[in-house]
Amino acid sequence: MYSLFLVTLRYFIDTCIPTKTVTLGPRVPDFVTPLLKSLLCKRRKLRRQGKDVEADALAAKVNRLICDYRKTRLSRLSEAGPKELWEAVRATSTKSVVNGNLSDPNLVNNHFAAIATDHLYNLQDVLQYYAVPVNQDFQPFSEYEIAQLLSKVRHTSSGLDDLPYWVFQKCSFELAGIVTSILNNSFSTGTVPSQWLTAVVMLLCSSSLGPFPQC
Repeated sequence: MYSLFLVTLRYFIDTCIPTKTVTLGPRVPDFVTPLLKSLLCKRRKLRRQGKDVEADALAAKVNRLICDYRKTRLSRLSEAGPKELWEAVRATSTKSVVNGNLSDPNLVNNHFAAIATDHLYNLQDVLQYYAVPVNQDFQPFSEYEIAQLLSKVRHTSSGLDDLPYWVFQKCSFELAGIVTSILNNSFSTGTVPSQWLTAVVMLLCSSSLGPFPQC
């Protein structure tokens, strides 16, 4: 059911929602998001066409987006120490140095596989605690409850399903029925879709850990 849901939703996104392509160079400030770059290009076209009123309104929107980004970024540093504050300063003034070892994906994979592998892991030890749940006390979710939760989804990056957060946030009422059915089926059977068992692991380098001292 969940796989069909992903395929169908992805089809409607690709078919009904237009996409734009923008280019962000290495010297572009961090507050310039793809949306902001698109608005800046649109504002420039309006200026060239002599539509100053529309361009001014768009400029005001751009300024609000920049202010919101900086406000969010600074709020995350409200309780940061000197180290985190200086890292934020360097992120906007210097380029990061990447160690040449990162060009070899096998070296990176082997390193993290080695530190994240439990050689004492035994599948049978885990399966002995598994049992089909008795769901006599399970109370199914209602579509209203799920719609409320979907409408409050926060701005997060897409996972392996490649579904943007705003699809659930903006279409919470329309998607509430199928999402409710998926969740109720998962809780009632004690199983989850296979896609939920796979995660995206992002490589974050540290100057004090691992074989990449210059990252």
